[in-house]
Amino acid sequence: MNRIRHIAIVVTDMEKASDYYKSVFGLVEAGRDYTPTGNGLYLSDGEINLALLNYKSDAMAGIKNSGRFIGAHHFGIQVEDVDKAQAVVEKNGGSFHFDLGHEKEGNFERKLRDPNGVIFDVSKGGWVGTPTRNVKTDKKPAPKPTKSAKIRHIAITSPDPEKTAKFYEISFGLKRVGDTKSELSDGIYLTDGYITLAILKYLDDKASGRGEGFIGTHHFGLQVESLEESGDKVTAAGGKFFFDVPGDNDSLYFERKYRDPDGIIFDISKNGWWSGAKH
Repeated sequence: MNRIRHIAIVVTDMEKASDYYKSVFGLVEAGRDYTPTGNGLYLSDGEINLALLNYKSDAMAGIKNSGRFIGAHHFGIQVEDVDKAQAVVEKNGGSFHFDLGHEKEGNFERKLRDPNGVIFDVSKGGWVGTPTRNVKTDKKPAPKPTKSAKIRHIAITSPDPEKTAKFYEISFGLKRVGDTKSELSDGIYLTDGYITLAILKYLDDKASGRGEGFIGTHHFGLQVESLEESGDKVTAAGGKFFFDVPGDNDSLYFERKYRDPDGIIFDISKNGWWSGAKH
């Protein structure tokens, strides 16, 4: 079973960003990497790895002027066979981007691009801080959060959500669980059974908040016990309210959007997103 287990955001200061997400959402630190091409600090909610990154290489980041980029950058899917996954991706219009890590040691991921150029990783060993991690060189298991919000949603943008959804369905066996249309965006929602991958086309630049025509990993979402209490923590720690998705805040899929101190967009939701699994 292919599993989405990783979301990466680029931040200005890894330590400050780590303190923010730990204090607001109860995430725990699971590991760190320092390399010539970039540094990473990895947080976990017990299921999903949230990577806080600083890039030092445009080639690695896959974007120009990567040292000035701040925002959601890519996501990762754990697979049974990296080479087979790449072959399927390329057969369906995707492309190779970059190899990272040590394949023989298991701590390895292959970076690919979907047909729109959106970067994502595939990994057999998985990511630190997740229960499906399987890398023998890990020195010790990551600490488990005692109580935390859960990352249950990742959103990417596409000029054609239908075509993009079919790419991820065919390439990774993700299941289509819902569609939405509104004055702000059109969306198709896929799931691996736990986390929801939203394929969005924004119709309003203010709602997108990432600039006109942005295509890429856009934001992520956390399921929380209380919108009010979590929202207070978000803003008290330096985050800012962005907007509420139109609708009744007691409805099943209502979400409230914020920006962290770096301006990175994330959602919080009490009832979660289409996932095919119990909330």
